[in-house]
Amino acid sequence: MDKIRLLKKYIRFLLLSILCLLLFLLLSLLLYNDEIKHLGKGYLYNEETGTIYNNRQRKVVVPAKVLSYKKNGMYLYVTQHSLENDPNEILYDTIYNYKNGDGYYYWIINMNTHSVFGPLDSIEFISKMDVIKSP
Repeated sequence: MDKIRLLKKYIRFLLLSILCLLLFLLLSLLLYNDEIKHLGKGYLYNEETGTIYNNRQRKVVVPAKVLSYKKNGMYLYVTQHSLENDPNEILYDTIYNYKNGDGYYYWIINMNTHSVFGPLDSIEFISKMDVIKSP
């Protein structure tokens, strides 16, 4: 009878340990998603791919490699370094034309109207900022 009681305790301990381990793994997965940043109005920054994605339209808005982004009211300003051989290119719905080849480009996204201006060089970016009267 002692062996049966001991076996029951062992099985109970084993099941409780497995349950605790599963709970720990689930909480870790829920709390440790640093790859996706929610930018508002359905826009997401994917750190792994270096892209900005519109979740509502289900498409990449700014291709890799996003270096930085800043939100200001309804606008999202993005600095990007284009990749000549972008491994994610097959995922994009749009073919992006970079005037100066591989280099730094800027994007302005109106998150209310979903208007996207880019890729822009620095002069075009400043000019567009003046047109939209953005600070």
